[in-house]
Amino acid sequence: RSAIQRLSVSGCAPFAAIALSTGRWRSLRHLTAVDAGLDDTCMESLSVRCPHLTEVDISGNAQLSDAAVRGLRRLPLRSLKLERLPCVTPHALEALASFSEIEELSLEGASISSAAQEQALSWPRRRRDWAARARLMLERLRAAQERLPDEDVERIQYPEAM
Repeated sequence: RSAIQRLSVSGCAPFAAIALSTGRWRSLRHLTAVDAGLDDTCMESLSVRCPHLTEVDISGNAQLSDAAVRGLRRLPLRSLKLERLPCVTPHALEALASFSEIEELSLEGASISSAAQEQALSWPRRRRDWAARARLMLERLRAAQERLPDEDVERIQYPEAM
């Protein structure tokens, strides 16, 4: 069982792909695999083999495409560098928007315009804002529920019973 939290396999093709595709890196938090010869298949298995990754730099792996980005979306990423990946296109934006904890995203050299990159960065922030508003509304509803008679609460929870 590995206790490694940081791993750099930059420039280590084909070792990088083999290590990431076959090993279990449960403690791994930070991965740097720049110019490491990685492909989409390797990235798709990464969320299973390294489920706690928070920082990933896979820049310069020219074979990586939108599928690689989709393969990473189950990870709790805070920092993601996808620089010099010409096969990453605007189709990856939906997957990028699913990274709710992302704080740093670099798409320099990807086939995505600066405007689209800005939009992708704002989506997780908006989702957090919406979640905060939903929590506040739920708290207010619970507070109101405590002040209402039980029969009124039932009508609020089950409108079809009215």
